[in-house]
Amino acid sequence: FQLKGAEAEGIVHDLSVRSFLTDWCYLNPRLPDGKEICDLLVVFDDIAIIWQVKSLKLRDDGQYKRGDVEKNLRQLIGAKRRLFDLDAEIYLENPRRGKELFNPKTIKQIFLTSVLMGPPEQFFSFVENINDSTIHVFNREFTEIVFNELDTISCLLYTSPSPRDRT
Repeated sequence: FQLKGAEAEGIVHDLSVRSFLTDWCYLNPRLPDGKEICDLLVVFDDIAIIWQVKSLKLRDDGQYKRGDVEKNLRQLIGAKRRLFDLDAEIYLENPRRGKELFNPKTIKQIFLTSVLMGPPEQFFSFVENINDSTIHVFNREFTEIVFNELDTISCLLYTSPSPRDRT
């Protein structure tokens, strides 16, 4: 199970590194006691995106076990609480930016994203509401699409005309 979870987290991390979000991604941020907060935290300016990844199997009816999905959603709510409601000093680490203190007071927008890896469900809910929090639910395919669309730099390199073409 741990290997499956690590593989799912690794896929999301690899996708985030390929996008322009690289400098603002923090893989597996931890509380001072070493407890993991979430799988991936993206902090850019006054926006935080909290990611929780779960590798799930389909039941015979083509759906995930509701309890497994809800566990992932509850983990996101817990991560939000740990980041914004506790008074713990949380340091984030990024390979390019180094170690820095997280300041929750600078964050104005918080997005919660649950990524359900594994075979896609036949019927899928893209949004869940729990405890007054909206959670965006992605499957593997949609996560790949989102991160590829966020790769604006490579898009600009391939689609922008050269300065000579503009005259």
